[in-house]
Amino acid sequence: MRTNLLISTMFAALAMLSSCGDDDGDNNDPELLAPKVKAVFPADGATDVAQDSKVYVLYDRNVKQYFSVENNITINGEKANVKISGDTLLFDVAIKANTTYTISVSDNAIYAADVETKCYAAPVQFSFTSYTVDSKISESAINSANPAVQKLYKFFFDNYGKKIISGTMANVSMPQSEAALVKAATGKTPLMQTFDFCFVTLTADRSTWEQNSIYQDITYYKSLWEQGGIVSACWHLNVPSKEAYAAKNDVNNSEKSWNAQVYFSAKNAVKDGTWENDFIKFAFDKAAEVLLKYKAEGIPVVWRPFHEGSGNATITGNDQDAWFWWGKDGAEAYKNLWVYMFDYFKAKGLDNLIWVWTTQIGVGSDGSENWYCKDDSNWYPGDKYVDIIARDNYEKAKASASVTEFETIQKFWPNKMIAMGENGSIAKISEIFKAGGKYSYFMPWYTYNLTDLHNSIHAKLDWWQDAAACNDVIFVENLNK
Repeated sequence: MRTNLLISTMFAALAMLSSCGDDDGDNNDPELLAPKVKAVFPADGATDVAQDSKVYVLYDRNVKQYFSVENNITINGEKANVKISGDTLLFDVAIKANTTYTISVSDNAIYAADVETKCYAAPVQFSFTSYTVDSKISESAINSANPAVQKLYKFFFDNYGKKIISGTMANVSMPQSEAALVKAATGKTPLMQTFDFCFVTLTADRSTWEQNSIYQDITYYKSLWEQGGIVSACWHLNVPSKEAYAAKNDVNNSEKSWNAQVYFSAKNAVKDGTWENDFIKFAFDKAAEVLLKYKAEGIPVVWRPFHEGSGNATITGNDQDAWFWWGKDGAEAYKNLWVYMFDYFKAKGLDNLIWVWTTQIGVGSDGSENWYCKDDSNWYPGDKYVDIIARDNYEKAKASASVTEFETIQKFWPNKMIAMGENGSIAKISEIFKAGGKYSYFMPWYTYNLTDLHNSIHAKLDWWQDAAACNDVIFVENLNK
């Protein structure tokens, strides 16, 4: 299915006209003449532009003080977010794959030193097209040379679009009770099993369920790996709601301190000398201690931190509407935090991770383009920090909704595999996959105290029976067949 696609190009002329107030046109004072364009980037008519490319117009002088607030600067006809940096007009645009962009700067946006001369820079218009080539999906993990990581990533790659990997969530860390229920009901063991580092920072005065110690014994997951299974982890990172708690390494869990009801600054978390930074390094050290246990056993971990980062922020335009603390300072702080974790873990020697980022791009329950979360691609940390794109998929009774969602995400990131980081009550997986929702894996969220799949909130017995009977789904028992 990976074939080169024809990329269309669109070329619009650069109009190099200016209008000055002198009737005789003899005004040669360089401070009064209009700034001139030296270059645009990407070049007008460029194709195969990378998604992390910068977009800017370069002038022949510093134009910051000459920028008109009453301007008309657009990207594809919509008002653009721009800033001036010296002699450069910078555009804040998250480039999507297989998309043509036309940048327009009106003739009243940049003017000479004396605005009374009405001496404006020429209008600018240029176009470029981003790439879309399915074969750009890498056959190897980009973040690690660890042989075990590369072998696991190749397993994902080889099955992508052909088979879907089964998965289950633990009731936080242990036990993997739902995996056992699936095995008892269907005779098959979910291949990929995920635990949550939710309690890794908590102290020993908690209940048995809420302690760091539950992560120290990796016997169960080592056994899963030895059977051919896949170990996966996410992290509802508990943090203190204020500095007083941080001093005691007490995350005040009763206030649900991973969510947006409390405040812990993601922006400050990456700044040396702040109490938030002291705590985040403490938390990273606790997680790294456990992840290094897996490395010592030669076990790679599919790692999905800081999920659902934008929450509702892209809908309302208010960063405070992010669902979790890691999104409340906005996209730039979120991306900086991701990179900070990436670099911190790398310095710890953690090369046994496959990094999964979760997008909030979605569609309506009927499969329409009624996104309940708008484009969050500007929250994406970048290709060199992410191996797989995930989507948390809930409340979609129709298979077409999950298919449309898959296709929508694929348009944004054609160079990455797409997976279900979590899923709730959705259509049967056989229907979704056969209809074109070629997700790499699925991962039903757990139900507290579940003893019977009939009572599952997210994946009931008939859903699992369908998955177990589907030749497109990989369970542990399918590995040698």
